[in-house]
Amino acid sequence: MHVFDFILKSQESYHSLLKSEWRKFMDGKPVNTDIVDPSVHASWKRSKDFNVDPYYLGGPLLLSSKDAEEQRLSHQELMQSFGSVILLIQEIAAKRNLNVQLFDRHSRSIQLVMFPKPAPDDFHYENEDEKYIIEKYIIENIPRNVSEDVVGTSAPYLAIKENRPIQIVGAEHFNYHLHKFYCSAAPIHDSRGTVVGALNIVSHLKPGAMDTLGLASCLADIYDNRALIATVLEELNVQDYALQKIIEYLPRGVAYVNDANEPKAFNKKLLSLLGIKDDPYAVEELSRYIQASGFLNSEHDLKHREFVLDIKGRKKSFLVSTQKISGTSGQIKNKIILLEDTLSVMKSVQKLRGNEAVYMFRDIVGNNETLVAAKNLAERIAGVRSPVLIHGESGTGKELFAQAVHNASTRRGNPFVAINCGAIPSELIESELFGYEPGAFTGALKGGKPGKLELASGGTLFLDEVESMPLNVQIKLLRAISTRKISKIGGVEEIPIDVRIVSATKLDLLQEADEGNFREDLYYRISTITIKLPPLRERIDDIPTLAEYFIDAHAKEFGLSDIDIHPEFMKALTYYCWRGNVRELSNVLERAVVLLGDERVLTLEHLPDRMVRAYRYKDLKKGLESAENEFESEEDSSDKPSNILKMAEEIAIKSALERTSGNMTRAAEQLGISKPTLYSKISQNPKLKRLRA
Repeated sequence: MHVFDFILKSQESYHSLLKSEWRKFMDGKPVNTDIVDPSVHASWKRSKDFNVDPYYLGGPLLLSSKDAEEQRLSHQELMQSFGSVILLIQEIAAKRNLNVQLFDRHSRSIQLVMFPKPAPDDFHYENEDEKYIIEKYIIENIPRNVSEDVVGTSAPYLAIKENRPIQIVGAEHFNYHLHKFYCSAAPIHDSRGTVVGALNIVSHLKPGAMDTLGLASCLADIYDNRALIATVLEELNVQDYALQKIIEYLPRGVAYVNDANEPKAFNKKLLSLLGIKDDPYAVEELSRYIQASGFLNSEHDLKHREFVLDIKGRKKSFLVSTQKISGTSGQIKNKIILLEDTLSVMKSVQKLRGNEAVYMFRDIVGNNETLVAAKNLAERIAGVRSPVLIHGESGTGKELFAQAVHNASTRRGNPFVAINCGAIPSELIESELFGYEPGAFTGALKGGKPGKLELASGGTLFLDEVESMPLNVQIKLLRAISTRKISKIGGVEEIPIDVRIVSATKLDLLQEADEGNFREDLYYRISTITIKLPPLRERIDDIPTLAEYFIDAHAKEFGLSDIDIHPEFMKALTYYCWRGNVRELSNVLERAVVLLGDERVLTLEHLPDRMVRAYRYKDLKKGLESAENEFESEEDSSDKPSNILKMAEEIAIKSALERTSGNMTRAAEQLGISKPTLYSKISQNPKLKRLRA
């Protein structure tokens, strides 16, 4: 027997064995897994679990003639992925009667490359029904969906599921009507390697059928590589478009000029900064600015060099940076110019330095009636432009209120600029507020400097410790508020401003006006609305809430958790007279949390000595007052102390013993007496003896 004939006979025998095993499976009998591939057998089981009918293939499971024709004609899209290789695929498919089909990741048909009809003698049909199914449905129509839960075991589904090339031969298909076919499928991927579908080649199961698994794998690899290249090219185009958009929306002006200093590309921001209309004459006008400015005269690249340009008759300061671009030969070919408005940069710097409102009304902690009334008033007036004067002692939260007012107003997106009038030398405060022109005085910056009023334009200017402002500056500030215009030191031009003034003081400004330290007319200008903040000693009821708030905040800062508070610790906080108000409370609690170490309970030991002494004094005083009332109410008692001094001594010893849990040594130390003396005093007092016992 010829070798080729032997191979054909072996193939026919193998196909017969497969069909026999398929029938066994359908009858519920054991299958020989030496004949049936394990992955195929597993797929058969899943197909049966899906209740797939192995004898049905028609109707909605197949593409209509119209859909099939549309997929045949739509191979132009494949040309983008396969290029001219598609012609070779079609030639092979036509000669070998192959069906080449693409499926998406859901195993749905999306593209037909070729589906030729076989010659009449290609098949031997067992009966007329089988011939009708194959010629009518399989040849003239194409499977619409080869998912396992639709038609059962199929090569495209397993290739997608297992992400590998796979071949399903004859009876390995779960569906009986596909047993005449030989399917080879390979997964196809996107540029990231994710499976997006499968390429399937179908041939007729007949002697000499071409082994198509290698061809399917090869074509899938070609698709993957072409898809990767197409994706890269597409991303390059997207990146180019994105770069154009980024340049267009940059907050600075950008120009690209050639070696003759002629602008070849620029963004609209540059035109806006230079006051140039975006029209056909823009290039010519921009070129004149570049030539006249001297931006490109330097041999070296510029980094934020200040230039003062005449913009429609008005001097305006800009920060300019340049970058030369060299070709492959090292020769300078082109240049890039970056232009920024100096004032805008200064505002950004001020914002980075902390001139930004971060606190909201929700950050104001406390339920004290007076505080809540002040908070409600501040919330009501936040939306208007009227000046606000915040009065309160140091540490009561004046700037917190100022920031909350700003953030609740329509100006919240604009600058919040703060200046402490008491922290700046009197001779410098005018230049800080109003700014100065170049060369205005000795030591002035070369390019001049914008003032806080100018930087805060559109937003809020917070004047802390406004009572410290010199009288001569008060006069100039009063005029600026009245006219909404300022003049820099050394300048003659008036600059319009739109600023809301929020001031803060710890003094009575009318009294200061009576003493000649503050201008009364300025007081009335800045105090349209006055908010008075209560000191902490007048809101003792808020101390527990504030204490828990600050302890939690400091604990998070130092990476601690589950901190408990001893009742005496909290009691001591409420007994203390807080001269520094909320700020002092926060500092004391930060110190206490730091001193905790490995402990987890805040006690008197974590408080400063001054607070412990104040607590013990007030605690003793309250105990004495209570004992006096009790003494007066008792008509007769053998345990009564003979005088107030003995009563105080008794209360002090009792309190010390309670605080130290009966530790005589520590109690004696707290009382400032020796241990024998303490024993003696206890032995002489019946009440203390009972307590000691």
